Amino acid sequence: MTARDLPPALDRLPAALIFFAALFVFAGMTAVDATAGAGAQVWPSFAIWLGCLLSSALILRRYLPSHDPLLFCLAMFLSGWGLVAIQRLAPPFADRQAIWLVISVAAMLAAAVSPRLLRWLRVYRLAVLAGGLLLLLASIAFGSNPSGVAWAPRLWLGIGAFTLQPSEFMKIILVSIMASYLAGARAGGGGLLRADMPRLAGPMLLMWLLSLVILVWQRDLGAAMLFFVVFLLLLYLTSGDLRLLLGGVALVIVAAAAAYQIFDVVKLRVDIWLNPWPEADGRAYQIVQSLMAFGAGGVFGRGVGLGSAGFIPVAHSDFVFAALAEEWGLLGVIAVLSCFAVFALRGLSIGLSRSRGAFSRLLAAALTMMLVTQALMIMAGVLKLLPLTGVTLPFVSYGGSSLLVCFTMVGLLLRLSVPARSPPHPGARKPSLSRGVHHLLLGSLACLLAVALAAAYWALAGPASLLQRDDNPRRHEALAAIRRGSIYDRNGRLLVETVASGNALERRYLRPSAYSAVGYFSLRYGSSGAEAAFDAHLSGASEVLTAQDFIDRRVLGLPQTGADIRLTIDADLQDELAAAIGEARGAALALDAKAGDILALVSRPSYDPNTLDDDWPALIEAPGQPFFNRALQGQYQLGGAMYTVLMARAIASDFDLDRVFADADAPIAFADGLTISCVVAPGRSALTLLEAYAHGCPAPFSAYFRAEPAIDLDALLGRFAFDAPIALAGFPQPAPIDLPAAASALPLDDDALEIRAALGQGDLTATPLRMAAIMAAIATDGSAPAPFIHAATRAPDAEQWRAPSAAATALAILREDEARQLRSVMREAWTILQGDSRMGASEVGAQLASSQAGEDEQIWLNGFVASAEGKTYAFVILLEGGGEPSQLLAAGQTLARALELLS
Repeated sequence: MTARDLPPALDRLPAALIFFAALFVFAGMTAVDATAGAGAQVWPSFAIWLGCLLSSALILRRYLPSHDPLLFCLAMFLSGWGLVAIQRLAPPFADRQAIWLVISVAAMLAAAVSPRLLRWLRVYRLAVLAGGLLLLLASIAFGSNPSGVAWAPRLWLGIGAFTLQPSEFMKIILVSIMASYLAGARAGGGGLLRADMPRLAGPMLLMWLLSLVILVWQRDLGAAMLFFVVFLLLLYLTSGDLRLLLGGVALVIVAAAAAYQIFDVVKLRVDIWLNPWPEADGRAYQIVQSLMAFGAGGVFGRGVGLGSAGFIPVAHSDFVFAALAEEWGLLGVIAVLSCFAVFALRGLSIGLSRSRGAFSRLLAAALTMMLVTQALMIMAGVLKLLPLTGVTLPFVSYGGSSLLVCFTMVGLLLRLSVPARSPPHPGARKPSLSRGVHHLLLGSLACLLAVALAAAYWALAGPASLLQRDDNPRRHEALAAIRRGSIYDRNGRLLVETVASGNALERRYLRPSAYSAVGYFSLRYGSSGAEAAFDAHLSGASEVLTAQDFIDRRVLGLPQTGADIRLTIDADLQDELAAAIGEARGAALALDAKAGDILALVSRPSYDPNTLDDDWPALIEAPGQPFFNRALQGQYQLGGAMYTVLMARAIASDFDLDRVFADADAPIAFADGLTISCVVAPGRSALTLLEAYAHGCPAPFSAYFRAEPAIDLDALLGRFAFDAPIALAGFPQPAPIDLPAAASALPLDDDALEIRAALGQGDLTATPLRMAAIMAAIATDGSAPAPFIHAATRAPDAEQWRAPSAAATALAILREDEARQLRSVMREAWTILQGDSRMGASEVGAQLASSQAGEDEQIWLNGFVASAEGKTYAFVILLEGGGEPSQLLAAGQTLARALELLS
């Protein structure tokens, strides 16, 4: 079909296409101008492109009225789109591309309106070939590489401020020679090669091999592969013999295998094609970033000027297709593929013309396949369907030589699309190329469809595997642009905020005592604590993407805004507890015994998240592991905290807690040298079980355990649910709890092992969080609440706070009467230690205990505060390294007083 064959309803098609192309490129330039910032110069290049579009349209209408309008409009549309992409990715190159566009459009017009150029290409083919070979030889002798890299191929010849790539011009030269020789080999218009074909093909193959030798010498393997593929397609088109095509494919495979062994550049490209992931940060960086661009673009793209294709090296040239995919999405990819599909359809349709000679029809098919095959090679390469070949995307990629040659090819096609002056004889046969042309068209469409499917895979399924990779720079960039939500305490006092600092956003932590609760957020080192646990809220990822959000983020490019969160902790209580512990190594927790709200959470040593990036190297080497949250993750041996378990057993069996034990302050020694004694000196040796509990003395509990052989320690521990899962939602899970083992490396008998376990010196460990939950069960009705720290969330621009989903149900560990009696015991213990169990209007109960695992010693203070208003709080304070009991008791008094005030 030619322009004259168009239906009358499509007479205005050229004007409509020109208007659409101009509107599209204008919109793209406007978006680039809006996102590029001050100083951007986008409109001069647009004015040049628009001038080329309108002037060439008028000239073609005047001097070539019967040309195919689709070919011209597609070339100008793609070049305008490419100019938008170059203006976005590499602004300094946009002006050069615009100048080359003027030269290229002039060459297109010259080729289109010149009535003798086709005849010169056919008649003077040897002279044309000689000129092309001289250019290639000149590039070998005097060539350079614009990048300046010493090892890079020298494929360019410098002409003033501009450079030319001779291998690009060989595309037109070689396809015209192929078409000329193959057209001469056809006798009588027959479909198959005649017997004299070897005589004609010999010189053609010789010249072909000579060109390939020069190209390989220059390491321009992409162009060599492109020429060979087009040569095979022309052979098939002329002969219709599938065996020639299959034989050529076999030669390609053999040549590729040989090149893999000989040329390092071929080996590299094949290796990263087969498996780029091991070298994603090295030699495969470019292809991996290209795939990430497709994943980041998704279906609708990130928006013009909002993508991060700059992470792809030379994105404006070889990888411009990936840049378009990131900013225009899968829809943009399909638009580009559709353009080349229509180009293949219109260009190959010239080969079906009954009014053209064999040379014209073959040349039209060769030019079309050269452009379409080149596009397929680079698009498949950036999608990892084929190894990278280094060719450019026709009309779109930056490159003056490529643009000039592509537009010259379009000019020749425009000339060939014009019907001959003398109509064909009515009895003329249908052109014998029709079968091969249809096959080429179907093959081209199938390959374009394969590229579309690959792009759809990386755009839809790819994000799950690509965008979350640690080596994805887009992830870092996206995080840096997010205005994270603020963090407040339960009373609305600000703990963490995000502020603008110059052109960047800075996370500021305002309450030093809360550092161990809120954690840190760093673009370099990730996040921890509440910052990590509630990242989905703080970053805005968990919020529903409304239509306004889509417009703000994808169209206008406004930064993503996270939601504010409110924690259950009380900032003043946090200050009191942190001050009470001081610089001692340890942990402390306070929680609402009934609701499970964590009111304070301290871990020492800590760090300053405001200076984290600078301090990180020193912090990871610092003694005491400041990043380790001891309150939530530290697994500590129970030691004397096990006495609470034994007291519960004694209460359940009606044991007389006032029974006196002689030598109660005597230490207990084990065969391995471990010795445990009272935490606080009782001042006398004879103690009741209750007094021994208050002072943390092991001897009476050892005697009690020996006198009660019916005690099933595992069952008793099971009642306290030490092996049941309990963790703060969203925070790192504690390590599994180990129940006392039956075997031990120590040379002890079974009785000694049981006593050791009963005194808390076995394998049983617990986190301070778990001990706080057990204290909460004792302080209430025997049920341990599920601790939580997330109080509420407030979405951006919202006024109301939204509470999270209900916490898990409480875990029953004691009967209510047992819990009541244990509360009484712990109040008595606190009275013994402090002289009074009352703190103002509140009552306090607590137990002091110690544990020792090897050379590591810890002391615990586990207790509760019951206020007159009915509020009940549980607390745990733990100091490592054998701290002073007096310090722990003082910290307990401070915390109890603060909890009373909290009521």
